[in-house]
Amino acid sequence: MAVAHETLRDWLWEEPEKATPLLAQLSPASRTFLQALIDRRIDAVRPQLLREIEADRDSLAALSPHGQIADLRVPVFILHGADDNVIPATESLWLERQVPHAMLRDVLITKAFSHVDPKQGAATWDQLLLVHFLGGVLRAAD
Repeated sequence: MAVAHETLRDWLWEEPEKATPLLAQLSPASRTFLQALIDRRIDAVRPQLLREIEADRDSLAALSPHGQIADLRVPVFILHGADDNVIPATESLWLERQVPHAMLRDVLITKAFSHVDPKQGAATWDQLLLVHFLGGVLRAAD
């Protein structure tokens, strides 16, 4: 299980070059599943993922901010990569609607990075928007 966890972590951190060699250490079923994730063939694993989500519905609901952040009293800045292929940017747009309006400072869906990787060739405008966003975070922390 530790190898599968490490493989999944590397995939989520957008380091497939680290995840791929670990596949050989997994059972055939685990290898097939994780290779599909690495290859971005989500439709191949969707039924299994949905079964797991349904089986853990209550514990996953407890992790969701839905209905749990109405009393939030700290400034909130939401930053998401526009090209994130692990967690869709729509999740951040949904979160924006859940955050109390008085606490929401800024939301930026940017092309400057994907899931965790900064893009080397991000457009100047995207870089400026990111700097402006981070400036707001720093001002709020002051």
